[in-house]
Amino acid sequence: MLQVAISIEDDSWQDLATNVTSLCESSLTKAWQSLDDQSGSEAWVSILLTNDQQMQSLNSQYRNKDKPTNVLSFPSPENTAMSEGEGHVLGDIALSAQTIVREAAEQSKTVPDHLAHLLVHGLLHLLGYDHEVDDEAAVMEQLEIDILATMDVPNPYGHIL
Repeated sequence: MLQVAISIEDDSWQDLATNVTSLCESSLTKAWQSLDDQSGSEAWVSILLTNDQQMQSLNSQYRNKDKPTNVLSFPSPENTAMSEGEGHVLGDIALSAQTIVREAAEQSKTVPDHLAHLLVHGLLHLLGYDHEVDDEAAVMEQLEIDILATMDVPNPYGHIL
Protein backbone atom coordinates (compact mmCIF):
# COMPACT_ATOMS: atom_id res chain seq x y z
CA MET A 1 0.00 0.00 0.00
CA LEU A 2 1.28 3.47 -0.86
CA GLN A 3 0.59 6.39 1.47
CA VAL A 4 0.71 9.82 -0.18
CA ALA A 5 1.15 13.16 1.59
CA ILE A 6 0.46 16.20 -0.58
CA SER A 7 1.46 19.80 0.03
CA ILE A 8 0.00 22.45 -2.28
CA GLU A 9 2.35 25.43 -2.21
CA ASP A 10 0.88 27.33 -5.16
CA ASP A 11 -2.82 28.16 -5.56
CA SER A 12 -2.70 27.74 -9.35
CA TRP A 13 -2.80 23.98 -8.80
CA GLN A 14 -6.45 24.24 -7.76
CA ASP A 15 -7.30 25.53 -11.26
CA LEU A 16 -5.42 22.84 -13.19
CA ALA A 17 -7.51 19.77 -12.54
CA THR A 18 -10.66 18.93 -10.71
CA ASN A 19 -9.50 17.74 -7.31
CA VAL A 20 -5.78 17.65 -8.00
CA THR A 21 -5.19 15.90 -4.67
CA SER A 22 -7.33 12.93 -5.71
CA LEU A 23 -5.63 12.83 -9.10
CA CYS A 24 -2.20 12.66 -7.47
CA GLU A 25 -3.25 9.99 -4.98
CA SER A 26 -5.01 7.80 -7.54
CA SER A 27 -2.20 8.07 -10.11
CA LEU A 28 0.45 7.07 -7.59
CA THR A 29 -1.68 4.32 -6.06
CA LYS A 30 -2.41 2.79 -9.47
CA ALA A 31 1.26 3.03 -10.42
CA TRP A 32 2.28 1.36 -7.16
CA GLN A 33 -0.23 -1.43 -7.70
CA SER A 34 1.12 -1.97 -11.23
CA LEU A 35 4.58 -2.70 -9.88
CA ASP A 36 4.39 -6.39 -9.00
CA ASP A 37 7.55 -6.39 -6.91
CA GLN A 38 6.49 -3.33 -4.90
CA SER A 39 2.73 -3.47 -4.45
CA GLY A 40 2.74 -5.86 -1.50
CA SER A 41 4.82 -3.60 0.68
CA GLU A 42 3.82 -0.39 2.40
CA ALA A 43 5.56 2.84 1.54
CA TRP A 44 5.26 6.60 1.89
CA VAL A 45 5.83 9.35 -0.65
CA SER A 46 5.33 13.09 -0.32
CA ILE A 47 4.30 15.39 -3.15
CA LEU A 48 5.03 19.12 -3.37
CA LEU A 49 2.80 20.96 -5.84
CA THR A 50 4.62 24.22 -6.49
CA ASN A 51 5.53 26.76 -9.15
CA ASP A 52 8.32 27.53 -11.61
CA GLN A 53 10.11 29.87 -9.22
CA GLN A 54 10.44 27.23 -6.51
CA MET A 55 11.29 24.50 -9.02
CA GLN A 56 14.04 26.67 -10.50
CA SER A 57 15.45 27.15 -7.02
CA LEU A 58 15.34 23.40 -6.29
CA ASN A 59 16.75 22.52 -9.71
CA SER A 60 19.60 24.98 -9.23
CA GLN A 61 20.36 23.80 -5.71
CA TYR A 62 20.24 20.05 -6.34
CA ARG A 63 21.07 19.66 -10.03
CA ASN A 64 23.07 22.83 -10.83
CA LYS A 65 20.54 23.72 -13.54
CA ASP A 66 19.28 27.27 -13.14
CA LYS A 67 15.91 26.82 -14.81
CA PRO A 68 12.51 25.48 -13.86
CA THR A 69 11.60 21.89 -14.67
CA ASN A 70 8.42 19.83 -14.63
CA VAL A 71 9.28 17.23 -11.97
CA LEU A 72 12.06 16.54 -9.49
CA SER A 73 12.43 13.41 -7.40
CA PHE A 74 14.32 13.19 -4.14
CA PRO A 75 14.75 9.56 -3.06
CA SER A 76 15.11 8.89 0.65
CA PRO A 77 18.34 7.29 1.77
CA GLU A 78 18.21 3.53 1.35
CA ASN A 79 16.38 1.60 4.03
CA THR A 80 14.68 4.63 5.52
CA ALA A 81 12.04 2.85 7.54
CA MET A 82 9.11 4.18 9.47
CA SER A 83 8.29 2.60 12.82
CA GLU A 84 8.10 -1.17 12.70
CA GLY A 85 5.27 -2.35 10.49
CA GLU A 86 4.68 1.08 8.96
CA GLY A 87 6.73 0.65 5.77
CA HIS A 88 9.45 2.68 4.08
CA VAL A 89 9.73 6.32 3.07
CA LEU A 90 10.42 6.40 -0.68
CA GLY A 91 11.07 10.14 -0.90
CA ASP A 92 9.67 13.36 -2.28
CA ILE A 93 8.36 14.44 -5.67
CA ALA A 94 8.06 18.13 -6.59
CA LEU A 95 6.03 19.35 -9.57
CA SER A 96 5.62 22.77 -11.18
CA ALA A 97 2.17 23.91 -12.29
CA GLN A 98 3.36 26.42 -14.89
CA THR A 99 5.78 24.05 -16.62
CA ILE A 100 3.26 21.21 -16.67
CA VAL A 101 0.56 23.43 -18.20
CA ARG A 102 2.98 24.78 -20.81
CA GLU A 103 4.28 21.32 -21.75
CA ALA A 104 0.79 19.82 -21.94
CA ALA A 105 -0.24 22.54 -24.40
CA GLU A 106 2.95 22.17 -26.46
CA GLN A 107 2.54 18.38 -26.59
CA SER A 108 -1.24 18.40 -27.19
CA LYS A 109 -1.90 16.50 -23.96
CA THR A 110 -4.43 17.10 -21.25
CA VAL A 111 -3.04 18.49 -18.01
CA PRO A 112 -4.36 15.53 -15.98
CA ASP A 113 -2.71 13.02 -18.36
CA HIS A 114 0.59 14.90 -18.33
CA LEU A 115 0.46 15.19 -14.55
CA ALA A 116 -0.24 11.45 -14.21
CA HIS A 117 2.76 10.72 -16.44
CA LEU A 118 5.06 12.95 -14.41
CA LEU A 119 3.88 11.40 -11.16
CA VAL A 120 4.63 7.91 -12.50
CA HIS A 121 7.98 9.18 -13.81
CA GLY A 122 8.82 10.66 -10.41
CA LEU A 123 7.78 7.51 -8.55
CA LEU A 124 10.00 5.37 -10.77
CA HIS A 125 12.93 7.65 -10.00
CA LEU A 126 12.25 7.14 -6.28
CA LEU A 127 12.43 3.40 -6.92
CA GLY A 128 15.83 3.70 -8.60
CA TYR A 129 14.93 3.87 -12.28
CA ASP A 130 16.80 6.38 -14.43
CA HIS A 131 17.04 7.55 -18.02
CA GLU A 132 20.58 8.90 -18.33
CA VAL A 133 21.72 5.91 -20.42
CA ASP A 134 19.76 4.83 -23.52
CA ASP A 135 19.19 1.25 -22.32
CA GLU A 136 17.92 2.44 -18.93
CA ALA A 137 15.77 5.10 -20.62
CA ALA A 138 14.13 2.46 -22.82
CA VAL A 139 13.30 0.31 -19.77
CA MET A 140 11.93 3.28 -17.80
CA GLU A 141 9.88 4.63 -20.73
CA GLN A 142 8.31 1.25 -21.44
CA LEU A 143 7.42 0.83 -17.78
CA GLU A 144 5.81 4.29 -17.79
CA ILE A 145 3.85 3.45 -20.95
CA ASP A 146 2.64 0.16 -19.43
CA ILE A 147 1.65 1.73 -16.10
CA LEU A 148 -0.12 4.65 -17.76
CA ALA A 149 -2.06 2.25 -20.00
CA THR A 150 -3.62 0.76 -16.84
CA MET A 151 -4.91 4.28 -16.11
CA ASP A 152 -6.22 4.84 -19.64
CA VAL A 153 -3.56 7.52 -20.18
CA PRO A 154 -2.20 7.54 -23.75
CA ASN A 155 1.43 6.73 -24.46
CA PRO A 156 3.23 9.98 -23.52
CA TYR A 157 6.12 9.30 -25.88
CA GLY A 158 4.04 8.85 -29.02
CA HIS A 159 5.78 5.72 -30.24
CA ILE A 160 4.07 2.39 -30.73
CA LEU A 161 4.02 -0.02 -27.78
